[in-house]
Amino acid sequence: MLLADANKASIVELPSHSALAELLGTRRETIARALGALELAGAIRRHERKRCEVLRSPLLARLSQGTR
Repeated sequence: MLLADANKASIVELPSHSALAELLGTRRETIARALGALELAGAIRRHERKRCEVLRSPLLARLSQGTR
């Protein structure tokens, strides 16, 4: 969501899973699972390979519930 805010757009280009994992101190597989879970929850919608749309309402609802 911060990336979408910084770009002032709901569709953002994500770094590679490996780059995100390194940045966050985790593994690529964890990033892939987390993005998949966000997509299943309706918080993001993936477009093409590295682009995704941040769907604010479902994401904010998920964050407010403290759901991982």
